[in-house]
Amino acid sequence: MQPWPPVAASAGTFPDSAAAAASCPSDASSDAALADPAGMTAAQAVLSVARKRSSSEQQWLLSKKSRKAAKQRFEATSSAVQLLAVERHAVINRLDRQQAAAEAEHKNAKRSLSHAEVALRWLSEGMFNVKE
Repeated sequence: MQPWPPVAASAGTFPDSAAAAASCPSDASSDAALADPAGMTAAQAVLSVARKRSSSEQQWLLSKKSRKAAKQRFEATSSAVQLLAVERHAVINRLDRQQAAAEAEHKNAKRSLSHAEVALRWLSEGMFNVKE
């Protein structure tokens, strides 16, 4: 489907259109010319056509707005998903650091326990050697 060409603004639609309509070449009987289509100039014909859009033009504009709104919703959703992915990554890194720290503490505790057991064995052997 081909996009519709832009429709020119009619007098009274936009604030600047009154000045554009005043500068438009027209004769004193412009109201009479609009009533009689045969007496209209080309500029008056463009203005009269520009006042209303056809239903297909309105449908095209509505679909364009709908596509734009859908694109904005998609971009908002994708940015939210990306933000959640970044937060998830940060939480996983924090938990990995906590787990690594806990494992290091556990390893240090096992090493200390092993050293304590060796020291107890050495002391108990020393006590038995003293008695003999």
